[in-house]
Amino acid sequence: MSIMIQIRNVPEDVHRRAKAKAALEGVTLSDLALRALQKELRRLSVTEVLARVRELGPIYGAPAAADIIREERDIR
Repeated sequence: MSIMIQIRNVPEDVHRRAKAKAALEGVTLSDLALRALQKELRRLSVTEVLARVRELGPIYGAPAAADIIREERDIR
């Protein structure tokens, strides 16, 4: 079932650019907005990214960050 969403207080320049982009792509402004919303919601939040990184755990055998920094400083 579809639900209607209304966006208020859209700046004129944003509306103008969105309308032009929709016209170039041959879609309605509603279709363009829906695609943008869907794309944004597919992106992981910072919290989700950090949780996934934590799940990976440590990488054994790789040099420690402090060692890499120290080596780079010594080169200079």
